[in-house]
Amino acid sequence: MSDVTLFWCPQCRHCRHFAIRPTDDRVRCIPCDTFFPHEGRLFGEAEWKTTKDPFEMSAALRELREPDLRKWRLLACAIGRIEFDWCRNPWFLDALDLAERWADSGEPPRGAAECTEHFAQASTQGGRGGRESLGWVHLARRVLRDNPRLHAADHPPARQLTAALLRDFIPNPFVPPFWNPDWCTSTARDLAAHIYESRDFSAMPILADALQDADCNDKRVLNHCRAVTLHARGCWVLDAILGKD
Repeated sequence: MSDVTLFWCPQCRHCRHFAIRPTDDRVRCIPCDTFFPHEGRLFGEAEWKTTKDPFEMSAALRELREPDLRKWRLLACAIGRIEFDWCRNPWFLDALDLAERWADSGEPPRGAAECTEHFAQASTQGGRGGRESLGWVHLARRVLRDNPRLHAADHPPARQLTAALLRDFIPNPFVPPFWNPDWCTSTARDLAAHIYESRDFSAMPILADALQDADCNDKRVLNHCRAVTLHARGCWVLDAILGKD
């Protein structure tokens, strides 16, 4: 798949968007409707592997293949569980649990509206300093909103973490993956289900062995399972085995 071109909008500043190049060689930023002369840069297979900027990745995905809301919701949940693993606030933990159930069921579960209202009130009261200023309240609101997509206004607390999780959730979109359903043996499915439900991602290399026993010799799949990298609910290999993607 060919590379795409990214344009940075000087009006949006920290926001980074795809733009459309009109015939007069100016660029129009779609969100803020600003026209400006600007040179774009190519973004492709190599950039996907190395970038630490999730906004570059989400911009490319909007052009190539927009992930569904389930992926975006699970991405926000994974950020919450990793970046704010120190937060033991029961409302925050409930928000993550409810959002993960919402992601897999497609419907907001009972308790989601109450939890959303709680964090809406917390946001209007303002931060109290300390770790609350890091944004866990905002993250809790994001996981439970109807549209959990990544937006520049969200100011993700850890861009490098978000980029790494996007690589776990989405195989490199510039190199479409090959997947053979015959690899999904009962052993592989049971193990994938255990990893997904228990969040025991240390078992991913064992899953690679199970896939290899099922005659999977695809290095991209096996290396993803065996790599020392972040995994979370939404991992593209787990989703493929469990039929969630």
